[in-house]
Amino acid sequence: MSKHSALNTFGRSANPAFTRGFEANTQSLPLSEQMTLDGAVNKTGILLSLCFTGAIIGWNIPSLIVPAAITGLILAMVTIFRSKEKAGSTAPLYALAQGIALGGITLMYENQFDGIAIQAIGLTFGILASLLICYKSGLIKPTENYSVSQFKKDESEASSNILKNKNVPLLVGGTMLYFNALEYPIDDMPASSDAVRKKVLEELDKFGLNYLYEKLIKIDPECTSVIKPTDKQRVMRALEVYYLSGKPISTFQTKNKAPQSEFNFLKIGLMPQDRSKLHKKIEIRTREMINKGFLEEVRELIEKYPDLNADHNSMRCVGYRQIFNSVGQKVDTKELIETITIATRQLAKRQLTWMRGMSGLKIFDPFDLNKESVIKETVESFLKVNP
Repeated sequence: MSKHSALNTFGRSANPAFTRGFEANTQSLPLSEQMTLDGAVNKTGILLSLCFTGAIIGWNIPSLIVPAAITGLILAMVTIFRSKEKAGSTAPLYALAQGIALGGITLMYENQFDGIAIQAIGLTFGILASLLICYKSGLIKPTENYSVSQFKKDESEASSNILKNKNVPLLVGGTMLYFNALEYPIDDMPASSDAVRKKVLEELDKFGLNYLYEKLIKIDPECTSVIKPTDKQRVMRALEVYYLSGKPISTFQTKNKAPQSEFNFLKIGLMPQDRSKLHKKIEIRTREMINKGFLEEVRELIEKYPDLNADHNSMRCVGYRQIFNSVGQKVDTKELIETITIATRQLAKRQLTWMRGMSGLKIFDPFDLNKESVIKETVESFLKVNP
């Protein structure tokens, strides 16, 4: 049996920041209708239910396919170009029309390929519904330090299920450390505990980061060649490992790693040649996130999880860190946007550096007008060799 195939695309997104004229549109967004996590989950759930209801109608009355498809197209165009502020009314109608069209089309395929409908419904509605339940229930809470090893385990299970249904997993994202763990083995380090993490935090608060780094030098001189004195997270993690195991963290780190994965990967990265264009898009995206309720989202998390603090992994992410630190302080929104933008630029620089060192990565310029056709050809060629 040949190895399974997996496809990964960095940065491919329907992010509105990559559309022309978007910056001007964001200035007119009504701040009274700001987006929150619960609001997004609730509305997505309602739209999913309407789409599913429409699918039942379309399955039983397939003659409605064409009228529903035309209606959906008209509603989509009206919403996008004419009535963005009325999306609350047009979106449910669009979801219903889309469902009717999909239900009828699914019936047509079911008549030709027995059993395909169950797979399509399970993958489309089942996965989305499961994600909404996870978000709503807080299955993974922001106070939990979700690890790379846990991510690798969850991804392997999800990809295996997708492959069993004769589909190809598509992973989209920019967290290089996590993606790297999919292809290469991760070091078998001891998991941290609340008690040890508390001990290190108390040392940090009492003595400062320089003290911790000097202590690390004495414990593990070798690791200091890769851990900078200012890298608080890695310094603390190295000390946690030592307190847990009695061994330096460098003894757990494997050198000259070779790929160890049951999957074959097509790795596609988007790397802009013109850095100024990237910086402009980052600024636009940051402003849009704030306008859509990023501040309110973080505040809701703080209220919902009183134990949430700046040392949790969720609050170390760019954007969340800056907003979390600004809560309770008089920080101008313009200043906050600038701080997040700068931090995002620095993250992008680090990610691009990581990408340059990745083996087998196919790199394309996101601002190249011909990129889509070239990427499509690359993907098709890969799938022919790795069916």
